[in-house]
Amino acid sequence: MRNCKRCLLVLAACLAASGCVSAVEGVIDCSRGDRELYVRHDPAAAFHHYSAAAYNNDAEAQHKLAMMLRNGQGAAKDPKRALEWEEKSAAQEYVPAMTTLGYDLVAGLNGAGRDATRGVYLLEFAAREGSPEANFMLGTVYANGLGGIEKDFEHAVQYFTAAKGLGVAVDPALLRSDTLEARVVAKAETHEAAVVQPQRVARDIESREVARDVQLELKKRGFYGMAVDGLVGKGTRAAIRRFQEREGLRPTGRIDLELLQRLDITL
Repeated sequence: MRNCKRCLLVLAACLAASGCVSAVEGVIDCSRGDRELYVRHDPAAAFHHYSAAAYNNDAEAQHKLAMMLRNGQGAAKDPKRALEWEEKSAAQEYVPAMTTLGYDLVAGLNGAGRDATRGVYLLEFAAREGSPEANFMLGTVYANGLGGIEKDFEHAVQYFTAAKGLGVAVDPALLRSDTLEARVVAKAETHEAAVVQPQRVARDIESREVARDVQLELKKRGFYGMAVDGLVGKGTRAAIRRFQEREGLRPTGRIDLELLQRLDITL
């Protein structure tokens, strides 16, 4: 078994040298079932694979590498290098990178400095692309006046409402300007952070339970033939893309609200 695992790692390394994240996924799916699970199992190897793909200008790998450097997975924490890779990924309009970098720029986090104007621009771009996280973060920005942005509760409610429509579990108090303002004022008076931290965004739609339901429905309809385990790997994403193409949807391979609606899955 050890020799088998070692062979898989060597094969993954060879595929990673081609600079393609999907090539790495193929091996990881076979050996571990899910790329994120693989990162947790052997972060050093994952870091090597993402590095090879990132240097070949793969935007997804650049973002993943940035997050590993930020969190100290597979290598020592290096905020400066993490920011450099996030910038490269965002420059290719990779939405998760634009979302992460945008919020960091508004809030002045993770060594990004503070550039609220650019940060809001990146978040708005990501929001238009359908990112639930970006919509929720923009709601937080306008509700709290982060980064010197003028508070605008009506604008905040619009973004919170959009985030809810994309599957985010949003407190009903954030969906009306009067109750939202009351909440922000009350929190400010007690010197606590207002609203909800954006790290809690989209936890329902991205949960393993929802992923399992998606796999089950896709299997019933003949699009998915692997284990129903709630781990979203290459096989699951390929099945989602096939179903999206059949339904005339944009073939992103991601679980989103429109996909859940077509599969008759409720959050």
